[in-house]
Amino acid sequence: MRVTEIIEEIEKLLDESFNIYLLGKIVVDEKKLCGLIMELKENLPYEIKESEKVLKNAKTVIENAQKEAIRIQQEAEEYLNKMAKESEIVKRAEILKNEILLSAHDSAKAVKEGADEYAKSVLNQLEEKINEIMNSIRMGKMVLEERISSYKRVDENDVIIPKIKGE
Repeated sequence: MRVTEIIEEIEKLLDESFNIYLLGKIVVDEKKLCGLIMELKENLPYEIKESEKVLKNAKTVIENAQKEAIRIQQEAEEYLNKMAKESEIVKRAEILKNEILLSAHDSAKAVKEGADEYAKSVLNQLEEKINEIMNSIRMGKMVLEERISSYKRVDENDVIIPKIKGE
């Protein structure tokens, strides 16, 4: 997933940035950081759109299965009307019709269940990726907070100096 790669690049950029220890700040290549943020903004909607496409495809599969079931049912009914001339043939046709309808309903149900499982799987994968992204963001924030907390303000001019061990 490209979004995860972009976040890793942002973390790497922050790690490799020039650190001004006395000020508790880092110097970051602004163009590179802005470029990565823009790329992240572009790719995140793409990932979401892809999951929406998968859901739409699943709905299409279900609709097609339902149409196919209706078509099979209509064919069965037409077949039964042709066979209605004799009572024994009618009885056989009725049995065949019920079997075909049951088979069509079972097939439609199986296709629908499969499409639902597929959609659920895709959504689970998307959720995992989003959780990975959120964890990466949290870790980046924690690193920055640790860096910031290693400094201490000492005078009215807000001059920052590193903490001395044992303080």
